[in-house]
Amino acid sequence: MSEEFDNGYHRMKLNGKDELKGIISILMQGKWLILTITIAFMIIGATVAFSVQPWWTSKAKITKPMISDYPVLYSNVKSLSPYFSIESRSGQMIVDKSLESIIDDELIFDMFLSNFDSNNNKQEFIRENSDFQSLFDGKEFDTENARDNFISSLLQLIKLEKLKYSDDIIVSIQLTSQNGAKDALESYINFVNKKVVTQILNNLQAIVGAKKDLILSKISLLEDELKFKIELEKKKTQMAIKIAEAANIQKPILTPNDSEKYFSIALGAEALNEKFKVLKSLDNHDLFSGDINYYKTQLKHLNSSVVNDLTLQSFNYLDQPSYPFGKDKPKRLFILILSMIFGFVTGVVFVIFRKL
Repeated sequence: MSEEFDNGYHRMKLNGKDELKGIISILMQGKWLILTITIAFMIIGATVAFSVQPWWTSKAKITKPMISDYPVLYSNVKSLSPYFSIESRSGQMIVDKSLESIIDDELIFDMFLSNFDSNNNKQEFIRENSDFQSLFDGKEFDTENARDNFISSLLQLIKLEKLKYSDDIIVSIQLTSQNGAKDALESYINFVNKKVVTQILNNLQAIVGAKKDLILSKISLLEDELKFKIELEKKKTQMAIKIAEAANIQKPILTPNDSEKYFSIALGAEALNEKFKVLKSLDNHDLFSGDINYYKTQLKHLNSSVVNDLTLQSFNYLDQPSYPFGKDKPKRLFILILSMIFGFVTGVVFVIFRKL
């Protein structure tokens, strides 16, 4: 039994060797065909690799801005802070949060990121930027909707990536040339930064405008109250003049215990007449109200403090936009190696099956 098993195993081993020798013999006979097929596939692969449009990605790393990135805005807001302060019960001065939020570095950076990732901003930039316009060369659109759809397909070329273990952000743009990718990224970052500057300026002007409206309302209310008091004083003075003339009191008199509560005639008719003339000709109410002077001073400072133009950077560069060192696609070497392997395998299979 053991001898039969050994003989069978030996025959199988010999058959396996014979089959392997046969396959090798077939491959050697068809080696030139295999080589030809391999070269043909490599030529096809090279044609594809060198004919496909190359794509390049330029990247930059950014983080939230520092005060040195927006010094004018910071100093401007700080100069306005006293006019937005409210005294708490403990006597501590509390600054309006809406004003302080204007110079919050995280909020400023969030505005930049939101604007960078905005599809509306991307579309506007793609329509205007010369580097992106090169992607439109040779394309014809039957309708405006078709053009819009093509632009929408390009939005993915502008990317924002949040890093997992830090607050840093990678921003990138992919285009068909090294220079184009870098220039487009720099241009888009500046484009977005201008959007943020405009929004910050509008927010600041809106907050200050609301404060000015509030102050104007207070001034108007105080002036109305003062006008009412002056009109009342004029009427009381007129009545006091009549009483003084009826009593034939022309000159001031000493009245240590003046019992005339409503219509004092102690000044005498002559002085009362002068008082009435002064009240009648009065056009500057500030003399009688320190509060009006205070609010008008506030208004004057607010008008002179707000800037109408800002220069700031709503982010901080960790790595500036750079020229891409390698193409994203196509990977030419990978395509050549893959086509060579695929060609060789195809040649081997073809030769073996043809022989069989």
